[in-house]
Amino acid sequence: GLLNFSNSDLRKAITLYFTAGDKPRINKKSLHMTLAKFYSNQTEITSPRRLEELPYQLERSHQLSALSDWLSDLVIFDALYTPAHMYDLLRYWRTIEEAKVCTAVQRYSEKISLGRFPSGCVVADLLYRIGSFFEDTAAYEAAQHVYVMSADHYGNTYRRLEVANVGKALARLLGVHKGKYDESILKLKAAMQVYVEELGEDHVEVGICLNMLGNAYTNNNNREEAKKVLDRALQIMETNLGDDDSRTADVLYNLGALHFVSREYQQAEDCFLKAMNIKLRVFGDRHPEFANVVHRLGSLYIESDRFVDAEECLKWALAVREEKLGSNHSRVAQTLRHMISLYELQEKWKDALDIALRALATTRVLEGSQSSTVGRILMRVGTIHKEMGNGHLAKECYRECLEIW
Repeated sequence: GLLNFSNSDLRKAITLYFTAGDKPRINKKSLHMTLAKFYSNQTEITSPRRLEELPYQLERSHQLSALSDWLSDLVIFDALYTPAHMYDLLRYWRTIEEAKVCTAVQRYSEKISLGRFPSGCVVADLLYRIGSFFEDTAAYEAAQHVYVMSADHYGNTYRRLEVANVGKALARLLGVHKGKYDESILKLKAAMQVYVEELGEDHVEVGICLNMLGNAYTNNNNREEAKKVLDRALQIMETNLGDDDSRTADVLYNLGALHFVSREYQQAEDCFLKAMNIKLRVFGDRHPEFANVVHRLGSLYIESDRFVDAEECLKWALAVREEKLGSNHSRVAQTLRHMISLYELQEKWKDALDIALRALATTRVLEGSQSSTVGRILMRVGTIHKEMGNGHLAKECYRECLEIW
């Protein structure tokens, strides 16, 4: 018959098996190594249990070289780079890179250069996904290179929609991450024309493209055109998806950003709060999508002199971004820079200095020690030191700025 154990009975049995009194009976690392070997020997390489357990056991047993080899397999990459597992994939690579074993860009780029693609895969599709992964890790140059390769492969086919998808991804990278808004707008218009011709003018893909186009117009200071296309995007999304879908929230977010730069703070807050509530229902409060909106709310509250609300938002966004993306990510650096402003405006110089030094360290990792962004942060660190009465430290920061500029 069925044996029914209570939780306390199970706990006692497990404790007795794994410990001798207060001392562990089995070395934890050895146990993780045993489990890693067990899952390594399974024949179904992309079974859900293996995809969850093997990388975890390799990480816990400190077999990071073996973990990097396993993650570098493009079959494994394709199985893990999904909504269910992508943040685990990012975290494992972050652990490997922090231990200076190798980087994800190095390993996947090697596979691409050698042409080691899984049998039966559509190379252009896989390249597109690798480019998206590189973009998620803030490796923007590598992402652009792989996106272009994907477009070249698609160019030899009749898959117009896939070509448009790559164009849209390149437009996002050029606009959001590189500030090349004119180039971004041209690529978005070309992609949208394909979507309209292939899917119809009221399709969700058209709405997504319009939303990205509206954001590019906002950043390019064409607010009238931005408002027109964002209103149209919202109409498409609400008609097709309703008002409780993440893609609808994306349009509301960009409408909020448009109101924000137009100094229409109440309208901006209304849009951001609607977007935040949708993201919360869809993803929960520990997801980067939610953190993005909370970060923008924090920025809005700084401009509105609502410093307590701003600090609460920015601290939450920072915690989620560091947890999910790692401390050396561009979005972490973005939140840190906003927090510098928050504390400077309140003349909380010690807090401002602590955050500024964190932002400086992160930006040096991301952009190198001679980047203009590093120079601007150094200038702010120097000003903070000056306000704190640390004249000699301020001069040192200003000297470093001059060496960069």
